[in-house]
Amino acid sequence: MTSAITLASRLANCYRGAVYDVLRAKGYLQQTLPHSIRPLNLEHKLAGRIFTIEDKRDDSLDAHQSLLRWCELLSKAPTNTVLICQTNDHNLAHTGELSSETLASKEGQGCIMDGDCWDSAFIETLGFPIFCKYFTPVDVVGKWAATAFGEPIQIGDVAIRSPIAMVT
Repeated sequence: MTSAITLASRLANCYRGAVYDVLRAKGYLQQTLPHSIRPLNLEHKLAGRIFTIEDKRDDSLDAHQSLLRWCELLSKAPTNTVLICQTNDHNLAHTGELSSETLASKEGQGCIMDGDCWDSAFIETLGFPIFCKYFTPVDVVGKWAATAFGEPIQIGDVAIRSPIAMVT
């Protein structure tokens, strides 16, 4: 029996056009994320079990509260998964050096953000695969919090369901 990790690594080595063609032939028509979500490193590919996160901007939080919520997000991220995050925000930096280091230490496979990344030079040195829409130094401290873990999310036309449900 082939493990999910082995299958994911085999899929990551496939030509993405062929993967798209096979999925389309099987009736999966809404399967591609918006073209504005790009890898920090064009050579990076991601495949594997996913874990979804949804969050929102919340200016009522103080710095301590928002950092605790971000730590909660990082602690709930399962090992050997690709985090996919619907940020519901397009102004803040949603992941950076510390998040990437934490996720990499938990054997995370990478992160896809419908939002921003910062500390991109450090993340590139780390080699942690990040896909995001833009770059800004404006971080989330005191402004943003995770609201759902492992729940269905929508990015562009793609409905995404995590196979890992979280009970809180």
